[in-house]
Amino acid sequence: MKIKMTKKQVVKIFNEEYMPGLREQERLNGKIDLGARRMAWAVLTDSMNKDGLITDSQFFRWTAPKTVTG
Repeated sequence: MKIKMTKKQVVKIFNEEYMPGLREQERLNGKIDLGARRMAWAVLTDSMNKDGLITDSQFFRWTAPKTVTG
């Protein structure tokens, strides 16, 4: 059995790899786009779940981090 990632690890990946691009797009648009942030979080966790990096339980239980919800 593979060791699954923790939420802390996934949030770190999200903040380091996804948020810079999202923030740049928000800067260009002149407004925060919480919908785009939520979608990015959902896509990341869905792909991690499908790749077996997080469990179904983690995928369904985890709420979005504060960087996503504003």
